[in-house]
Amino acid sequence: MNCKSVQARLSAYLDKELPSHEQTAVRAHVFDCAACREELDSLAIIKQMLGRCAAPDPADCFEERLVANVMRQVEPKRTLWNFQFRPVLTFAGIAACSMVATLLVLQFVLKADSAPVTQSTPDRSIAFDIQRDQIYSVGTDPMGGIPVINVQSDPNR
Repeated sequence: MNCKSVQARLSAYLDKELPSHEQTAVRAHVFDCAACREELDSLAIIKQMLGRCAAPDPADCFEERLVANVMRQVEPKRTLWNFQFRPVLTFAGIAACSMVATLLVLQFVLKADSAPVTQSTPDRSIAFDIQRDQIYSVGTDPMGGIPVINVQSDPNR
């Protein structure tokens, strides 16, 4: 190790924060290098002096400022979106859900009430029904002549 890399690690060396292989390398370099050994001794004296000093008391408003800063960082930012559109979207969602539920119920009810449509007299043809309706409504031929078809009573009725 060179002097620059050792001096960058001296504080960590004193606090025993280095991995064992780096701790051993720094110790070996300090043993051989007088300048790094002097830097280590100076740093050790400074750490001892700072360790004897009492910690200052925080200001009276420190706690309130700390809590306010933490809450400002934790609390989500209020945007215009949150205040203006959230109630509208909530109402629209509820309305859409109730509409879907109503349609499903109506479909179920209407499906249960409807019976299959069957033809009561399958022998009767559509042409017969059309001719009968024309005779009943006009009573004569569409060209204005006399009745063309004599309608006899339907034997199936």
